[in-house]
Amino acid sequence: MKLTRLCGRRHLSDTVGEGEARMRYNARLEGYVATNYNPKYKNHHFWAIPVTSVLRALGKPNPTIVTQTIKSSVYFTKSIVVRDRRSRAVLREFDVNNRDQVVIYEMEDGSFYVEDDQVIGVN
Repeated sequence: MKLTRLCGRRHLSDTVGEGEARMRYNARLEGYVATNYNPKYKNHHFWAIPVTSVLRALGKPNPTIVTQTIKSSVYFTKSIVVRDRRSRAVLREFDVNNRDQVVIYEMEDGSFYVEDDQVIGVN
């Protein structure tokens, strides 16, 4: 393992991956629909009617098919580029897609140490 002090700026280069998933569910309603009659119906305000009876009276199917679409975006870091503060010259580039293993320790003065298995010159 090698620690190298670099006085530069980091730049992350990333790409966006997008995906979409569509799911279909066979949904079925069960239970009761609560009703509140005012004035009372057959001497009661509250009644419970089976939901299957309500759907049948409305001409609605039970079960029904529900479709859900989920869209997502994912950011992938492709590379980490370390540039010289003044000249903007590339000091070091780590290709994350090739699984370069790197740890960057940032110091209070703005410089940072790069820890990896590659031997490079000290700037």
